[in-house]
Amino acid sequence: MTEIRPNFFIVGAPKSGTTALYEYLSTHPQVCMAAYKEPHYFADDLHGYARATSLKEYLAFFQHCNDRAVAIGEGSVWYLRSRSALSRIREFAPDGRIIIMLRNPVELVHSFHAQALYSYIEDEADLETAWNLQDTRQRGHRIPAGNQAIQTLMYGDMAKLGEQVDNALSIFPREQVRIIYFEDFIADTLQAYRDTLSFLGIDDDDRTSFPPVNEAKGHRFKWLGKATLQAPRPIVSAVRFVRQKTGLDPMRAVRAVRQWNTVKQPKAQLTDEFRRELIDYFRDDVRLLERLTNRDLSHWLAER
Repeated sequence: MTEIRPNFFIVGAPKSGTTALYEYLSTHPQVCMAAYKEPHYFADDLHGYARATSLKEYLAFFQHCNDRAVAIGEGSVWYLRSRSALSRIREFAPDGRIIIMLRNPVELVHSFHAQALYSYIEDEADLETAWNLQDTRQRGHRIPAGNQAIQTLMYGDMAKLGEQVDNALSIFPREQVRIIYFEDFIADTLQAYRDTLSFLGIDDDDRTSFPPVNEAKGHRFKWLGKATLQAPRPIVSAVRFVRQKTGLDPMRAVRAVRQWNTVKQPKAQLTDEFRRELIDYFRDDVRLLERLTNRDLSHWLAER
């Protein structure tokens, strides 16, 4: 069997449109995306997030791709945050293309906290309290029972996008990196999509419909949400074994139940004082991002 390898990677950041772009690209006739979103194989320093722990297991996610696929890709939102993933990707695919999606860090933290609550990797409903727990959790205390990757609770590090982009540009040549700002992606999704196709060297498929993906959400029934999102480790291991041996996906029915149980849910509002605290925290990093991308981001630092 011919070994099929990805040649582009959506590397983050979380809650910045990566899931939507992944879904839009996955229907393009010249694109083949990994069978499972977010394999996180290359982020070997972020324990608890990898769907694939060996190269053989990772490459199995691409064996369904056929000869028509020009762009073969995956999307793992913690690669940008990882200290090792991008270097490992460059070694694995020296000519690989990297897509980075960026968002106002205050909005990113706010949105990710809501997602973390939905996914049961966070148990503190108040974002300000969760923010103030970062040092405590870094020392191993007050970790939610369902969280297996403490890095997901380090909201400040997660949203320091200037530092992360600086690292990415030190590893990959600028021509192999595409940076998309979430606000541009939302304002003109069609243009952002077409520019991405051009970056990947594939034809325009004349797509014009871009339905919302991965909006703020909650559960109809919390107990059912927890049951479908926090399966016991032995069950997860059994599902992985069946998938590897048979190619079948036992989780398909679970995902259908999870989708039915999901409802739209607005995020709680931030207080003005806490918003100012977050802006001050990210100020220097935003200025760094401005210099790296030659873009005015002063509106990210405005209190409103």
